[in-house]
Amino acid sequence: MSGWVTMDTRLTNRAEAMRTERATNMISIRELAAELGVTDRYVRRVIAERRIPYVKVGHLVRFERCEIDRWVESNRINAVGARATPS
Repeated sequence: MSGWVTMDTRLTNRAEAMRTERATNMISIRELAAELGVTDRYVRRVIAERRIPYVKVGHLVRFERCEIDRWVESNRINAVGARATPS
């Protein structure tokens, strides 16, 4: 029966794939600071103030890219008097 794949094996493989995908979408404080063009200290401050979504992995702090994208969008400030584009 070595050719057969059990349900447990498929679920285990799927769970591993999801963990790997999630890990590749996680970035560190230093990486986030570089992407945002700010200092590590600023990122640590907004973490301490709980103004940014983050994940604790043991003693490490990581950020999910999709959550950071949403956070950036939610903090967008539109220009005053911006003209609407003609349709």
